[in-house]
Amino acid sequence: MTTKTKKTLLEQAATAIEGYRVASVKTFRGHEGESCLQGKLYRGKTLVAEWSESDSGGCMWVQPAPGGHWAEFKASIVALTLVWPDDGSCAANTAVDFEQAELIVAEMGAEELWQRSLRRMAKKHVVFRTPSDEPGSYRKAKVHTEAGRVRIVQAIQATFPVVEWLAGAE
Repeated sequence: MTTKTKKTLLEQAATAIEGYRVASVKTFRGHEGESCLQGKLYRGKTLVAEWSESDSGGCMWVQPAPGGHWAEFKASIVALTLVWPDDGSCAANTAVDFEQAELIVAEMGAEELWQRSLRRMAKKHVVFRTPSDEPGSYRKAKVHTEAGRVRIVQAIQATFPVVEWLAGAE
């Protein structure tokens, strides 16, 4: 299988859950102090399910909303369960089970929390990442005025040839 074919399949998988989003994401501490998430899954404006990670480390709790949208969501994940065996052939795992849906909902919840954090930081900081930074890390520069924001962005661009702007550079 070529790299181009893999990329096309991954793009198709990414569009499989297009239109779904998580909202009302909250964090709480489990019995052993671990961070857990809970929230709601929507398709457009329609509630699909309410979900919560288990506070005792078990499976995610999901309460599907009436209307069968949870079953549609699980079915749309088939494209996301593509596997590439060593022989180069591509096979779709059609056994979409609860763990796969759970994993995707949890990842969507974590991404929503990250975007919320970036929006908050962008109010008083310019947030960015350079290619030399560790994966998952970021840098931020404090901004006091909008004119200062422009100067900081210009200084960062002059210092680092390649910058990935995460928030606040607008």
